[in-house]
Amino acid sequence: MSTIALTPIVMKNVSLIVDTDDFAKHVSAVTFTVEQQEITCTGLDGTTYTELGPEKWKATVAYAQDWDTAGSLSDYLFTNRGQTKTVKFQPRAGAGETVFTAECVLATGQLGGAVGEFANSTATFGCSGAPVKSTAA
Repeated sequence: MSTIALTPIVMKNVSLIVDTDDFAKHVSAVTFTVEQQEITCTGLDGTTYTELGPEKWKATVAYAQDWDTAGSLSDYLFTNRGQTKTVKFQPRAGAGETVFTAECVLATGQLGGAVGEFANSTATFGCSGAPVKSTAA
C-alpha cells in the first residue's frame, strides 16, 4: 500500500470566469456538486440489482449584491438568467493550476437582505454534464 501525499487547497486567489468576465472580486464561495441516485430493481424472487442513475451537476456561487456597478455579477446574473454560459472555476488562479469548466444555465440569486448588513446572495446554476478538469494556460 502506498502513502499518498496531500497538498490541501486554501480558497484564496481564486478565479471565477463566466463567459469572458472575471467575477472573483464579487464571489465569496464557489461549489460544484453532483446528485446521483441509486436505481434498484427487485425481482419476484427477492434478487436486487442496483445501479447509479445519471449525474446531475450544479454550480453554486455566493456573492455580494451590487446593483450600481454596470456589469456586476448580480446585474449580470439578473440580466442573463436562463441563458447558458461557460463557467470556469480555478481554485488557485495562475498558469499551470487546475481549472474546472462547465456549461451552466445561469440563475439569479436573492434580491435585498437585512438592514445594516451587506446584501449577499447565493445562486445555483444547472450544468450540462460534469465539469471538465484541465490545466490553465
